[in-house]
Order: sequence, then structure tokens, then C-alpha cells
Amino acid sequence: ATGRKANITISNGAGRLSAADIERMVNEAEKFKDEDRKNEEIVQSKQELESYIYQIQDTLSQPNVAMKIKRGDKKAVEDSLEEAMAALQIDELAEKDTFVLAQRKLKRSVTKAFASLSR
Repeated sequence: ATGRKANITISNGAGRLSAADIERMVNEAEKFKDEDRKNEEIVQSKQELESYIYQIQDTLSQPNVAMKIKRGDKKAVEDSLEEAMAALQIDELAEKDTFVLAQRKLKRSVTKAFASLSR
């Protein structure tokens, strides 16, 4: 030990944020956190629908499926694919439910059509 002693004082100098400013910023961050989470859910549901659409399109284009699926069933799936793709094009402000419902409807159509393949 050298015997030297130092004191450090931290004070709110010029250019620092006031307690009110800090509180306001924390409140804004909380507000935007909820909006960000909602937007993230919307983007995720939209991406899941896009992925499912491409998966079904790929499956329909496979020769072994194309030869086995009934024409009416294929048409029903293609119509459902068009509806699902239209849901993707609606607008940027679409809610998560728009994409979730479109995917559910497409899945029902696909399940019904592909059930005949396993028979």
C-alpha cells in the first residue's frame, strides 16, 4: 500500500439525462418492445405460410405425386395455393391471424387431397 487515497464523485453534469428523461425512455422502450414482438410474430407467421406454400408446390411437381393425385384433388390444392398466395400479397399491415388462417385452410385442402394417395 502506498498510503495514497483518492475520492471519486459522480455527479449529473451538463449534457446528462435527467431522471424524467430516463423514465420516459424506459417507458418508450417497453411500448416498442410489445410492438416489436407483435411485428416479429407477423413476420414469422408470414414466413411459415410462404415456406408451406413452396413445400406443397414442390410436392405437387414431383412425378410420383403428379401421376397419383386425382385431377379434382390437384385442382382443389392449386386453388387453395392461389388463395394462400393472395393472403401473402394483401398488405404489409396484415395481422398474424391472416397468415395463420390461410395456412390452416391450405393444410385442410392438402390433407384431404393427399389422403387419396395413401389408399
